[in-house]
Amino acid sequence: MTARKPARVVALAATAFCLIVALGSLELTAWLFTEKLSVPRRELFMSFYQPAPAEPGEVCWRVQPGYEGRWRPSGWDIRVRMNNMGWRDPRDWDRKPVDVAQVGDSYAFGWGVEHGDRVSDLLQKRRPNEKIFTYAYANGFAPAHYYIYLKARPEIWPRKVLIVNLFPYNDLWGDMEWTKIGRDAGGDASWAECPGFKAGPDGVWQTSDSGRGAGARAFRWLADHTHAGEGLRRIWQSRETAAPIPPIDHDRLDDGPLEGVALEALGYVEKLKRLMATRGVRTVVLLIPPNTWVEPTWCRYRDRARCEALLRHAPLHGELLAWLRARDIEVVDTTDALRARYRAGEVVHIPDDGHWNAAGNRVAAELLMKALDQ
Repeated sequence: MTARKPARVVALAATAFCLIVALGSLELTAWLFTEKLSVPRRELFMSFYQPAPAEPGEVCWRVQPGYEGRWRPSGWDIRVRMNNMGWRDPRDWDRKPVDVAQVGDSYAFGWGVEHGDRVSDLLQKRRPNEKIFTYAYANGFAPAHYYIYLKARPEIWPRKVLIVNLFPYNDLWGDMEWTKIGRDAGGDASWAECPGFKAGPDGVWQTSDSGRGAGARAFRWLADHTHAGEGLRRIWQSRETAAPIPPIDHDRLDDGPLEGVALEALGYVEKLKRLMATRGVRTVVLLIPPNTWVEPTWCRYRDRARCEALLRHAPLHGELLAWLRARDIEVVDTTDALRARYRAGEVVHIPDDGHWNAAGNRVAAELLMKALDQ
């Protein structure tokens, strides 16, 4: 009996050692797999966003002025530099009047493209005698945020034109649903808070209410803290998105009802127009279609739930244009021009992401240049 005991200990130790080696090999393999594909991770944003108190003029977060670093998610590698105002721009604001300003979220920020390739950069090259800035991400990520941000900061109102990026299929639904609006004594929007964002000492990130069970929590922890877990999540998601989705019939993107939270969000676009009109500033809405409308086959191999949501919102495009034009809000719709470039063989979106690449930004900038020159 005594001779068996050491043998069992050795066997258990050997088993434990083999298990550790196996898990270590799995983690190393997954690390190589995910790093090679540059899978986005939450840590990208940790030094970028700061928790923001709900005070007048605040819009869910504050961007760290002077932040600089390289971002490498989704297969691209770009330099990000925030100026003294928290706007993505290599130039600091010298407190002199801005001529043309752009508000928006990821498309205005230039998600996935370098400085110099964004819409605002291309406009600046075309109009060198004017001062042009985009206020992303300091301006928040929804029309209500843009209104609150500008209303509290009249010193940055442009002298000539305000460009309002509108990506309706976030801006009119999810982004508004995440936002809690605080109002002043007169009932006007004064600050925005985002209860769906979890704040940490170095930044904030969006959290999800799905999967509350212990197993789901453990899976999420593995996915967020280990490369092996990230690889498992990719395998799980590929199982969910394996079924193909038919291409979109673009001829059927006609009209549909706008109601509820979507109308509330559009109301802030109209408020922005009225706010700028008090100083004689022109407001132009840059309308951005989802990439699935431009490149129909893209939807076959991506997030099925997101694609189905975009398909449900597709009929609202014509109704949205009619709503804006009925209120004399100038619109630059990029949909047809992006489709024409795609059908001519030019890729206008980041392949594994869906935001505009440099070519997509050029299409939008060309349309805006024509509009602003009129």
